[in-house]
Amino acid sequence: MPLVATTTHPGLGRLVTLSGLSARPLKLTPREATTIAAALAAVRDGSSAVPDVYLSPIACDDEFHALVEPDGLRCGDRLLPWDVVAELSAALEARAAETV
Repeated sequence: MPLVATTTHPGLGRLVTLSGLSARPLKLTPREATTIAAALAAVRDGSSAVPDVYLSPIACDDEFHALVEPDGLRCGDRLLPWDVVAELSAALEARAAETV
């Protein structure tokens, strides 16, 4: 599973980091982490029929992009099964709550 942690940015304060899906960790504001968590939960639960989940974080030059597939979410060359998507969503939500 991708790693979710926290860090501090000199101008933005506490951030949530998401590692293991791209070469560099994504740095997310708590609101961005909550937004991705909600989007992941919505596609996993079937309450959203979007074909992908995308976010360009303010604190880094990378992006979060995942394609919705029948067996999970494809992030680059990795397929995250739905149970991992649920864990990732919960971890992002929990870390975002810690940073507020």
